[in-house]
Amino acid sequence: VMASTAVAQAKKPVTIIVGFGSGGAYYMTALLVSQYMPKYLPDNPKIIIKNMPGAGSIVATNYLANIAPRDGSVLGVIGAGIITEAMFGNTKAKYDPRKLGWLGSMSSGVNLCTVWSESGIKTIADATKKEVSAGSTGRGSRTYTYPLAMNLLLGTKFKIVSGYKGLNHLQPALEKREVDSVCGYAWEGLKAQKLAWVKDGKLNIIAQFARKKSAEFPNVPLMRDLVKTETQKQALDLMVIDTLIAWPVVTPPGLPPETLKM
Repeated sequence: VMASTAVAQAKKPVTIIVGFGSGGAYYMTALLVSQYMPKYLPDNPKIIIKNMPGAGSIVATNYLANIAPRDGSVLGVIGAGIITEAMFGNTKAKYDPRKLGWLGSMSSGVNLCTVWSESGIKTIADATKKEVSAGSTGRGSRTYTYPLAMNLLLGTKFKIVSGYKGLNHLQPALEKREVDSVCGYAWEGLKAQKLAWVKDGKLNIIAQFARKKSAEFPNVPLMRDLVKTETQKQALDLMVIDTLIAWPVVTPPGLPPETLKM
């Protein structure tokens, strides 16, 4: 009976809810999953991708947790920062991350604080002397929490500009000089989409957010190494948990165990 139920459920189209706008790294993650996952499911179901941007994917996570059907027909590709937003008491987070079905992550990674070179900001020290606008997808995303943490812990002067739907909207904002920086830019996404910016010197990378440095940026400081107290280091270790599960694929809570296993 369990197997029959699981197969029947799999015959439905599977919808992947993406917590950011189309064209960005999270969308590309969902697209990649959609191409390869069907052959591992009974009946090779069609997979539909729907974007649901807002508040660093909190909007999408709220939908998954409270509205989406719990039969395996809906998955989510969301920002891992939704974990800490719930832990830190964000009132917009209407979910318990422990109850979601965590299927896996595409990879772990390193997040970077990047600044458009024409701004004249080359180092963190520069950012403590001059206001720097930082584009963000909103509270709940690393593009919000990272510059905020740098302001609080290092005395930088990032002015956070929220409301962008995803990195695909932040990229032209950088080029048009609507904003000076994006802090929380995943190196994997930057490498895949805008590697020329780094090679051509259009972007200055002033800090890394991760448990350890990327070997590709040995001279760029790790944020953890810049703070002084052990409490601050522990806070940063918690904040960068999303680098360990950088591109998570999740299900709504309460799926039947056989469906989640499938």
